[in-house]
Amino acid sequence: MKKTVVGLLLCGVLALLASCGGKEQQDSPAASPSPTMTSSPSGEPTASAEVTAAPSQTPVPSPTFCVNPDDLTIPTRQPVVPPERYESDVQPDFVARNGYGKVYPYFNRMYGSPLMEMQCVYGFADENGKIISDPSYSSVSVLRHDNKVVYLASRNKSMGKRSFTLIGGDGSWSYEVKLPEGEYYYTYFFEQLQAIPVYNGSKWGAIGWNGKLLLDYRYDQMPCVKNDRVAVSSEVDGKGYVTYYDLGGAKLLGPLLMSKEHDIAAGPERLIIDSGLAVFMGDNGLYGYMALDGTVAIEPQFEGAQSFSDGEAMVNKGESSYYIDIHNEKIRDYSSEYTLSAGYKVISNDSYSQFWVIDPEGRRLNYVLDRNPDSVIGGDTLLCYNYDDRLVELRDVRTGNVKKTVPLNENDTLTWVGPDDSSMFGILRYNNGTQLLMELFDEDGNAALPPRPYYQCFNGVLLCSDGVYGGLMDMEGNWILRVSLEPMGNFGGD
Repeated sequence: MKKTVVGLLLCGVLALLASCGGKEQQDSPAASPSPTMTSSPSGEPTASAEVTAAPSQTPVPSPTFCVNPDDLTIPTRQPVVPPERYESDVQPDFVARNGYGKVYPYFNRMYGSPLMEMQCVYGFADENGKIISDPSYSSVSVLRHDNKVVYLASRNKSMGKRSFTLIGGDGSWSYEVKLPEGEYYYTYFFEQLQAIPVYNGSKWGAIGWNGKLLLDYRYDQMPCVKNDRVAVSSEVDGKGYVTYYDLGGAKLLGPLLMSKEHDIAAGPERLIIDSGLAVFMGDNGLYGYMALDGTVAIEPQFEGAQSFSDGEAMVNKGESSYYIDIHNEKIRDYSSEYTLSAGYKVISNDSYSQFWVIDPEGRRLNYVLDRNPDSVIGGDTLLCYNYDDRLVELRDVRTGNVKKTVPLNENDTLTWVGPDDSSMFGILRYNNGTQLLMELFDEDGNAALPPRPYYQCFNGVLLCSDGVYGGLMDMEGNWILRVSLEPMGNFGGD
């Protein structure tokens, strides 16, 4: 849902901004039986009492909002007191210092042409709203690992030019990463790693999540670091290989064949050594597992194989996909799995008609759902979207029982507000059928903040816009930093 929401949010912001001439995601009681779990002959859990949504024999009432979006008017632009700054002059680059507390991205400028090509330009401020850097970054995303936050800020306008700034969540450090032309920064798996790969213009290294260099710049390809082992891919005669090193650069194992037709030698699901075993491809073109001393632990026999995690690995053999232990004993059949938030995961049966929640400790919780869970907010509230009845269900993540429902209008959409620290969810709806606005609800299903074109949670603070002003807001709706939105011309970046 997150990718879809980003697009929806952008459309909403831009539609409202365009309408300003460039000025720049009630109670409906629900009863739910207490779910219980039994086992089928195959060992797959089944439900003797499924958790179901509230019946809707009567029309679903319209939701109650803080403000009716149809009555919402664009604020009149008023002079804004200039915020405090660390630098007296314009400062486009983030300057790392100790003592910021936490740092946050904010935006007050727009670039490009109307509609889909218009985007925000971001700067950074401290937790008190004091400006550290002026808007100059075309995008900002968040990486998280062991309760540490790292921002990934980019000035790239096109995918062909890749340069990034990594910024610690407390602002005490930053790193510049400039990739050679044609290479890309595969950040989607960085949160699984012990360190973040960085490039200095000629060689690759890696920094820890505290900003300190963990791996010297010595590798020609991007290193993946986990469990104090470094995996580096390479290509020889059109074949893909992976070699493993310790943190000091001493070779542990390899090069191991990973692909006879090198597109990507190995994805992150194969590069990680866990339980002392590494994936490799045999001469027969099938995958097996090898120990660090070079002995074959599991003979090559799988069409597909992932690295071990917590003592189990997913493999593909013939038309079957299942999990094995380090002795090649089958543990369970494959289930579609994805991550929610706050450390929770979801698995489903093959027909995607039943869903089970896995807690952060890896325990399958003792209930089954008949619809796909959406996210976990506030640490203990599970959001489910009932497409049939147009309801947002707020469930106790421990029991699966419905705590409250929030009804949606015909064009309303449940949306995600931000990373794991968010205790809110959003509902997108149209104002007079034209402007897409978001209202925030708390984990109890109560309307918390009024409709605005944009909300996103960053590290416990809301990045927001009302169409005329932008900036930072606390979770109670108080402005921390408030600046006027300013249009600007094309923004090329470096």
